[in-house]
Amino acid sequence: LHPLAVAGLLDHPALVEPLAPRLAELAVAIGPAGLGLSDQFLPDGDITAASLAVLSHAGRRPAMASLQRFAADDHFCAYAGELQSSLSVTAHAIHALAGAGLDTAPYQRFIAAQQLADGRWPGDKWHGSWLY
Repeated sequence: LHPLAVAGLLDHPALVEPLAPRLAELAVAIGPAGLGLSDQFLPDGDITAASLAVLSHAGRRPAMASLQRFAADDHFCAYAGELQSSLSVTAHAIHALAGAGLDTAPYQRFIAAQQLADGRWPGDKWHGSWLY
């Protein structure tokens, strides 16, 4: 669903009906702690942020409080209390916050500060390819 949200296709006439049950399931699945890979996995910031972005961009009003569990100053982490930042989790969180009309400026500054002069963002623990 997240790629469809990024592409602005959640409200495409051919997709509205088939996506409606998935969006409803997603809205129910996110709890106060966020959302993980499954009910047996610890909620993580990336899945939580991407899911909240989907719901926000689908015109729903998800509670964004669960995302704040993964916030640390000007960035987001994959797990609550984690010491390592994640560029990709922060990018997904920016997408979620923007969809909800919330301020993303400090997180955008963090992302921009991590970019090298040649355009790469090295050091993301989840995505080693600079093209990601």
